[in-house]
Amino acid sequence: MVEKIIEKVINQMIPHLDQRQLEYLSNVLYVNLNYKKFPLHLDNQQGKCYPNK
Repeated sequence: MVEKIIEKVINQMIPHLDQRQLEYLSNVLYVNLNYKKFPLHLDNQQGKCYPNK
């Protein structure tokens, strides 16, 4: 799930960042999302994540 989130963020940022910045962003997201627990709800029907209430 984390990898899909990172992939979607990176794909959205491609037009705005150069290759070095994209790699850095990817690394930062990977480290922060993999080492912290986030209360997220994945809505598979809409393909989106939402914070748990």
